[in-house]
Amino acid sequence: MRKTKHFVNLTNGIEHIEELLEMGCDVNFVRIQSTTLERKDWSKLMHDLDHNLLMYLALGYDCYFYDCGTNRTLSKTCSVGVHLVNYILQRRWTGQIPPAVRFSKNGRHKYNEDKFYDYVYNHLFTYNQDGEKAKLKKKIDYYRKYAVGDIGDIIPASRSTSNDGNYVFYSNLVRKLL
Repeated sequence: MRKTKHFVNLTNGIEHIEELLEMGCDVNFVRIQSTTLERKDWSKLMHDLDHNLLMYLALGYDCYFYDCGTNRTLSKTCSVGVHLVNYILQRRWTGQIPPAVRFSKNGRHKYNEDKFYDYVYNHLFTYNQDGEKAKLKKKIDYYRKYAVGDIGDIIPASRSTSNDGNYVFYSNLVRKLL
């Protein structure tokens, strides 16, 4: 059985903390913004990845990623972002081209994203290199030396919320629980 870690996406993922604590899980935090995905800012997506998350993935831990979608089962970060990050890290660290998939917002339909993921990967690591992309390459490649054998996956766990944008709710909830 593979080792696991649990990462809560700020802000909406905070709704998962209580159940994680009840299960005795250590809670870690990460922030992957849906607006980053909407703007197709792939460099920012990868730059924003937490160093603890990257290290655990390189060491072979499966990292559960908790978030809540605004009035839908899967958040954008769970339906698109997590799968894209898994693809990029697997390809960069192992040299293998993994299956390129994403899921619909209700989680029922699986889509093949080979051309799109390949485009994003090449955009970040192959073509039109600049200072920002060089920094990203250095950050992601740093963890490759720890990625010996099987690397971990980010596993999305999402549900619907109607609290999106209610920062008072999330602030009170996290203060109460932690």
